[in-house]
Amino acid sequence: MNMLPPNTDTSRSDFFLVVGTGHCGTQWLSRVLHRPNDGIVCYHEEKVKLVSLNHAECLQHELEKGVDDLYNGYFSFINNELKTNSVVGDAHSWTMIMIPEVAAKQRIHKIIYLVRNGIQVVHSFFYHNIDLPKDNVWYNEFLRKHWEITGRPWNDWDKYTKWASWCLWWQVNLGMPLWLSSHLDTTEILVYRLEDLLEDTHLLSDLIKKLSPFINLSHKDLKKLQRRDVNRKIQGDRSPSMLWTKWSDEQRNIFKQICSTTMEKYSYEIP
Repeated sequence: MNMLPPNTDTSRSDFFLVVGTGHCGTQWLSRVLHRPNDGIVCYHEEKVKLVSLNHAECLQHELEKGVDDLYNGYFSFINNELKTNSVVGDAHSWTMIMIPEVAAKQRIHKIIYLVRNGIQVVHSFFYHNIDLPKDNVWYNEFLRKHWEITGRPWNDWDKYTKWASWCLWWQVNLGMPLWLSSHLDTTEILVYRLEDLLEDTHLLSDLIKKLSPFINLSHKDLKKLQRRDVNRKIQGDRSPSMLWTKWSDEQRNIFKQICSTTMEKYSYEIP
């Protein structure tokens, strides 16, 4: 039952983003948090649906021009949604380095920062993009830019293989929540592991209540949400231990060299 009246005052509405490296569960979480009857809506990659550019072209545009007037339609859409819903969210529309510019146009009350086991994320990115050339904007500019803001030398990027590039991309989880906090003074950063949200009904319920305290879901409803699989990129057994056996010794060694500290930070085990 919807316990919230239609919202007419956007100053009393909350806008939130679900962010992460990608391939980390943002689409699943957006479906979980999309509850229009309870006054909360959450979209997934809504930005690309409202502009004349595809995902890669948006990346290029933002790297060159930032979050400019091209996205006025997007912010108008969000503002209109805030007039009729008490809580409005969007998942995986914005790359993390663009979020401070987004916040300058539309106040962001909360960021849900989602982390998934690096073995699964790196495996998925590498094999999903195996035919993508290394001079593509994704590798050569977008991933490099995130590498740069962590304080690494610009020219060092060129010596890394595509496999290492994806390892380095997942490794940004080590410092990105703190980077976002330092650039967003009034935004609350909530960090969650995907695995925990998929297993712990109390944690998932707590997250939903952080966004809207009026929502009360039963244990059965929460378990049903946790079982929803909306974007299966890798078929079969996708456990980290199984994926690890599919990697070469070189792949495993590179992953350990680059990602061990981040894996430890988030309490993930390397097989």
